[in-house]
Amino acid sequence: MARLSGRAAIVTGGAKGIGRHYSRALVAEGARVMIADIADGRGLAEEIAAEHGANSVITAVADVSDEASVKKLVAATMERAASNYRDGEIVGFEEVARYVTTDLVCLAEVERWSAKVAGRDDVSAVDLRVTSVFRLEEGTWKIVNRHADPITTPWTGESVIRT
Repeated sequence: MARLSGRAAIVTGGAKGIGRHYSRALVAEGARVMIADIADGRGLAEEIAAEHGANSVITAVADVSDEASVKKLVAATMERAASNYRDGEIVGFEEVARYVTTDLVCLAEVERWSAKVAGRDDVSAVDLRVTSVFRLEEGTWKIVNRHADPITTPWTGESVIRT
């Protein structure tokens, strides 16, 4: 299995230059890529799709200096990623760590759920390693960052120690 199988990536400036190479490399490693650029990336997306499959890449014209353009890009990418899962339900949460101050909370947890994945009819277990950061703004707690990775292989505690 490719190292980035099941992952999604947005490559800003992905239609030309170094971004073009990153777009190709990420797809070659199994990621589903959104090529975002002020230049039209359809030609590159067609080349990549011909080599790796139509579902491996999409493209959007986006200006990362424009907040509305970025929000639209992220929403489209999230919608595409979410389309791989259906008929899901939350199985449970396992808190791993918590750091709390008067105006900041960082929460690390494992989210466990089940869903039908990638058009399959059988239900699969999905475990996500999730980190969420909340900040108190004008009396209301707001999510300022949330990151999740699928847990695809078991790791021992020693796997994070370098010798």
